[in-house]
Amino acid sequence: MKKILIILGSYFPKPSANGICVKQIVEEFKSRGVDVSILATQTKGLSEHEIIEDVNIFRVKSRWFYRALEFSEGYKQNNVKWIFQKLLLFINKFKNILFFPTWPLISPIYTYRYYKKASELHKQYKYDGILSVYTPIDSLIAGALIKRKYTDVKLMLYFLDTLSGGVVPKGFSRKWLEKRGYRWDEKLFNIADTIFVMKSHEHHYSKERYDKFRNKIKIVDIPLLRKLKNTYGKYEVNFNKEKINIVYTGTLLKHIKNPTYILNVFKNIKKNNQWNFHIFGGGDCDDLIDKYIKRGEGVSVIKYGHVDSKIAINAMLDSDILINIGSTVDTQIPSKIFEYMATGKPIISFYKYDTEPSMPYLNNYPLSLLIKEDWDKVDESIRLTVDFINKYNGKSINYSEIKDSYRNNTPELLVKYVVQLIDKQ
Repeated sequence: MKKILIILGSYFPKPSANGICVKQIVEEFKSRGVDVSILATQTKGLSEHEIIEDVNIFRVKSRWFYRALEFSEGYKQNNVKWIFQKLLLFINKFKNILFFPTWPLISPIYTYRYYKKASELHKQYKYDGILSVYTPIDSLIAGALIKRKYTDVKLMLYFLDTLSGGVVPKGFSRKWLEKRGYRWDEKLFNIADTIFVMKSHEHHYSKERYDKFRNKIKIVDIPLLRKLKNTYGKYEVNFNKEKINIVYTGTLLKHIKNPTYILNVFKNIKKNNQWNFHIFGGGDCDDLIDKYIKRGEGVSVIKYGHVDSKIAINAMLDSDILINIGSTVDTQIPSKIFEYMATGKPIISFYKYDTEPSMPYLNNYPLSLLIKEDWDKVDESIRLTVDFINKYNGKSINYSEIKDSYRNNTPELLVKYVVQLIDKQ
């Protein structure tokens, strides 16, 4: 039986977006008879080792900063909590400055914990391959160190995000990110056997400087298209079925995914007694949403904050219309659009730039409307939104049709490449 170790950041039962993607890959590996182990970050309430759905999950302690933040949540006095968290942020900022020359590697001890545990696991289980997932960079470095020590193991780097072409850290330039990120790309790519990059990042990796790694690079896609199932009971959402329920799920961030435009559109739609807009997800936009809610105009907005992923899935499945908000980062595909499409429900996607990476996928989806956030054309956006919802409310597409159109967005492609690579040994 083939054995694979996957190294990543946060995995189930408290997954990151990358963890959700990896879960689908794990299921595909299992269906092919591959024995999979997971090495992830340990957060509050999680053990160092547990078995979930027949998968061994091992964990290493997270960075001190996140452990301290979790500890601070125990303070009952808000002023004490505020002071403590501000101190933590200051210390973390100082640490980032200290490790500026090695960015984004800012916690070598955390990286070493990954490497040490991965080394122990390899001695015990004798893995055929290691799949290191970015982010965090620590998982890539740990995988590279294992490859150097055990040259017979196949190392595969899986870039669900791009290191040298992603979000620019505050206070720095795109040019600085490209230069710094490529230094790490070059080091890690030289060691790896295969590098998996996203279709949306293909242009970035087509640059001449990557030509020397061309035979290692494989283009794959977000592996999140899967048939979704309701999980009722404590995860039920209980929408008012007499109204049209419009749903957004995911994080909202002012500098990346700002909801101001969509809220302005909904403010001017006179459907306050007929339409509900449900927002599931955290972020830093509560003040914008609360301001809209207080005004009491237009479509009714109901805010839930961060919720369990099962609640979010139930909300999608019970919705009438789904809302997507495009990112300011033109290499960042919102992974939830594949979950959206898997529901077969109508989707309205608001985008900021013509390079919005979700557009090629949504343009191919029959029940979609894409609206550019143009403040000179708000009235047109309102009209398009109302017409679309009135026309497509209650309509859906069968999952089998969707799967045929988006076959590369299932986990099958990447798993096929991994199995082929291991078989060459």
